[in-house]
Amino acid sequence: MLASHARLLHFWAAMNFPVNQPRSDEYEELYADMVRESEGLQEEIFQREGGMLPLEDFAQRLDVPPRRLLADFSAGRIIGLPGEKEASMLLPAWQLHRNQLLPGIAEVAAVLRRNDATPLECVIFFVYEHAELEATPLEVLRRGEIKTVIDAATREGQMGC
Repeated sequence: MLASHARLLHFWAAMNFPVNQPRSDEYEELYADMVRESEGLQEEIFQREGGMLPLEDFAQRLDVPPRRLLADFSAGRIIGLPGEKEASMLLPAWQLHRNQLLPGIAEVAAVLRRNDATPLECVIFFVYEHAELEATPLEVLRRGEIKTVIDAATREGQMGC
């Protein structure tokens, strides 16, 4: 577990490393180390809890038009990662529960987005164990404890998610 958290920390640091800073050999070496330590982690994150679904597949499972999901994403009600093509997106499958959105996803996603969490940070929040919850936020949502997860997301944002 600790090794997984260390890899996650290296991944986050590499993704947020200041690229506009003057570069030195030490800087380049540090950045290369972080990238090396986190190699493959993004794919591992995306494969947790059922992987990612293309926008069209996600929309079909919910029986809604894809444009509605794009609007929900823009409004911060669902979590998605922009795809390579215009108007394409990958959405975590774990947001679905019995062909509808998992209760609480929209509310928690809105809190995370209000706190300026990136879509990737939102995914990480849901699928990794949260110390305060002693479980992943996703597991807690599945138990129906929506307010507990909203409160954790709120505090996470106050600390700088």
